[in-house]
Amino acid sequence: MKKNNPTKRKLELLFACFSVLLSTVLIAQPLTTTFTNNNGNSEITFNFQNTNAYDVQITEISSITGNSGANTGELWYKPTAIAGAPGAISAANGWTQVGTQAFTGVANTTTSTPQLMMSGLALIVPAGATYGITYACNNLRYSTLAAGTYTIPGGGCNLITGTNIGYGGALPPAVPANTPRGFIGSVNFIAAVPCAGTPDPGTALISTTSGCVGSSINLSATGVTASSGITYQWESSPDNLAWSPIVGATTANYSTTSLAGTTYYRIVTTCSNGGAINNSNSVSFVGTACTPTNIPATGSSIIACGTNTSLYDDGGPAGNYAVSASGYTVLQNSGTGIITLSGTYSGVETCCDNIRIYDGVGTGGTLLFTYGATGAGTITTFVSAPGQSITVQLNSDGSVQGAGFAFQAIYSGACAVCLGTPTAGATASVPASVNIGQSFTLSLAGAGIESGLTYQWQSSPDGISYTDILGATASTYTGTETASTYYQCIVTCTASGFSDTNSFASSF
Repeated sequence: MKKNNPTKRKLELLFACFSVLLSTVLIAQPLTTTFTNNNGNSEITFNFQNTNAYDVQITEISSITGNSGANTGELWYKPTAIAGAPGAISAANGWTQVGTQAFTGVANTTTSTPQLMMSGLALIVPAGATYGITYACNNLRYSTLAAGTYTIPGGGCNLITGTNIGYGGALPPAVPANTPRGFIGSVNFIAAVPCAGTPDPGTALISTTSGCVGSSINLSATGVTASSGITYQWESSPDNLAWSPIVGATTANYSTTSLAGTTYYRIVTTCSNGGAINNSNSVSFVGTACTPTNIPATGSSIIACGTNTSLYDDGGPAGNYAVSASGYTVLQNSGTGIITLSGTYSGVETCCDNIRIYDGVGTGGTLLFTYGATGAGTITTFVSAPGQSITVQLNSDGSVQGAGFAFQAIYSGACAVCLGTPTAGATASVPASVNIGQSFTLSLAGAGIESGLTYQWQSSPDGISYTDILGATASTYTGTETASTYYQCIVTCTASGFSDTNSFASSF
């Protein structure tokens, strides 16, 4: 008969208990606040307390921003607890920057639901220690708190904020002076146990799979091994076979700008304790060349069917939209063409300005969407029916201006191709009456919208003898009136060679 070995049994029990402990703490433990999303600036402070008998590693920060689009998170710490005004968040004042990390913000000024902003962090908080923490990003949201101390426990650690701890302010190295303010979001941590063996590469994810060249895309990985000694490296490939490391892409969450054509991405996870590596699945993005176009502040413009476009308000990608704007742009469509419209908006005056998307040509069609009530956000991706044209308009009052919008319009399918004689339609002008020295925009009302059409605007002093206007080869023409002039447009079908000339506009 085989006898039990009590010493061996104790070791087995001890190992089992330790294994349960490790399996518990190696899974990221979140400390999550649910404070009201009612304020914001760019940085917030709080204390992180480790009451465990072992060190822990902060791995992720999730929070809320009021901005959509490209943003950068910053994490700072001090090896002592915050117990009063923290002063400047700078190395000179005893703070250490853990790192910075780019992310794509999703504007949120109403709820307490955070988004992941920093991952793959390796900030070690020793057993029994309390560290002062500062997190910062552009337009960081936080909460105005009533006086008192607020403790959020979990996994043997505490996130502590409130009076003499929680301070809000501008980006480091600014001195945060607004108090008491509460961090909104979560801090994930694990036990600082060295990795061993082959790490889990997890699952690679991508925020979007297609769009304009140069647009922002966010790469992330879920289920990766989180332990001390783990490093991450994103790689890219043109063919899903030959891979190259992306310089600086060494966190589990990484934002980059898209390239032309198809690019594949994967994350490589390495355990420094032995050097074992593992590769994730690959994800891909198809980058399409897009024509940058600003909608006019007043009047209208037309984007021909099949023209992939980066569409902005009249201020363009960097400027603010104009006051008293009402202009719109028609995205023409025909045949089996499908338009996919996506993008973000920010800085829109919530009371009085808005972005509208209509069905069809012009603003007389069915209103599909209105954006602006929240000031900033991401629009619902719209996929048109085959051949469905849409119109995008920005309306503003006479006071506050803002950043506006940045949309992408990507065409798929096939636009109808012109055959025979095209339809030129009639010339329309905004404004209808123009004074000398005043700008105006001409467009074609009722013109054909097939692909394969070319345009040439002409002018005449008498409505009889017309000459080409240099460079005026789009379906719309914007100019400044210098004398009484007549205008017309010659529309030509390249497939047939036939042309049609629209009726001339009234003399200005």
